[in-house]
Amino acid sequence: MKHYETLMLLPVSATTSDIALIEKQFKALTKAAEGTVSTFDKWGRYRLAYPIAKQEYGVYILARYEIAEVQTFFQKLETFLKVKCVEIVLRYVHVNLTAAQYAEPYIKPEAMEGAQPSRDRSRPGAHGAAVPSEEVVVSDEMVTLDVESAAEVTETVVEG
Repeated sequence: MKHYETLMLLPVSATTSDIALIEKQFKALTKAAEGTVSTFDKWGRYRLAYPIAKQEYGVYILARYEIAEVQTFFQKLETFLKVKCVEIVLRYVHVNLTAAQYAEPYIKPEAMEGAQPSRDRSRPGAHGAAVPSEEVVVSDEMVTLDVESAAEVTETVVEG
């Protein structure tokens, strides 16, 4: 058996029935290829690095599985994703895993379910996360401390 994972990107507008359709078909294709799906996990909403099909956010789904008949499985899966799911799946990637990688639990990134997109990109933290005012004050204090420390070090070197 060979181990794989497929990461799929869906638009935020994808419904639970769309995801259920993908999961059902994915499991059927895996079973037909003499394999099993170990994980089919909806990660949640994330901000994309660049817009895809005019979408700034997307929903990721990770499927981990093992299959015996690799060639026919991926031909059928590609057909399913490109033809039947052309409106639902924006992007996808298949990764071949070693047995050790497959046995390890994966680390799921933190979702941005409640995050609101920010319109102002000219200030720090404008890419979806607000910078707390305390954090800015701490940064200013750290700069002041660094300047004072440098002055003390300079005086010690000159005197010594």
